[in-house]
Amino acid sequence: MLRFRYGTREHSVNFGEFARYANLQMEMLVNYYYTSVYGTDQATLLQLLRSWADDHKPDFINLNAKINGLKHEFNWTYNDIHVYLNIIDVRNEESHRSPGSLATEITKLEKEIASLKKKKSSQDSDTIKKKEKAIRKLQSFKKWLDPLPYEEVSTAIKSLSDKVKEHLLF
Repeated sequence: MLRFRYGTREHSVNFGEFARYANLQMEMLVNYYYTSVYGTDQATLLQLLRSWADDHKPDFINLNAKINGLKHEFNWTYNDIHVYLNIIDVRNEESHRSPGSLATEITKLEKEIASLKKKKSSQDSDTIKKKEKAIRKLQSFKKWLDPLPYEEVSTAIKSLSDKVKEHLLF
């Protein structure tokens, strides 16, 4: 079990596995915090998370919604939570997609944009903008991911743990 926890399932360090376990720790900390503060009533928590949401109102409670809720709880900004959101993305990438699909996804979106631009339809301008935004998000994520930020992830989990402890003790 220790190899899995430290991201060495294949007897070598693997950032994807490391991030999966960081995600698990993060999820347990966040669930502990919300349960301790708001109890176990999911409907109330969902209503609260929706009221705090900036642009996208969650339809159900997931880790992204809870992490975004921490912006309100801890007076954080996006810069304070971006590492946590990236950890979730790494976990999802490892669990639901094939490795290396990030570059493939960017290329696919670029081809779709080029195809839409050839049509020159005014109706496609919103679609193009959305796809360009998706590309920027993927490129930003790739830029964060490429140096394999083990230390940043470890520091973020420790910071979250300290913040939860601080808020629950006072």
